[in-house]
Amino acid sequence: IAGVDPGRLTLRELLALAEARARDEWSRMSALLVLLANCHRDPKKMRVFRPSDFDPFARRAAPVEVGMEAIKEFFTTGKLPGTDARVQ
Repeated sequence: IAGVDPGRLTLRELLALAEARARDEWSRMSALLVLLANCHRDPKKMRVFRPSDFDPFARRAAPVEVGMEAIKEFFTTGKLPGTDARVQ
């Protein structure tokens, strides 16, 4: 899995090498998946994909915490808090 001779390496080193290889392979594979997905998407209906959308090792943004007032405003007016745009 790590792609090296495990001869004198410790288990911790082997695990680090295996994870690094998996990250490297996923970064290349996600670039190919983005190419395919963006070629076959409808530009009027879908956003442009990014490699991080397909990479399981990519860091995701932390969820945004929203208070009850913002939720109330959204459901009563149909607008996202802090914007003038209506959500459809």
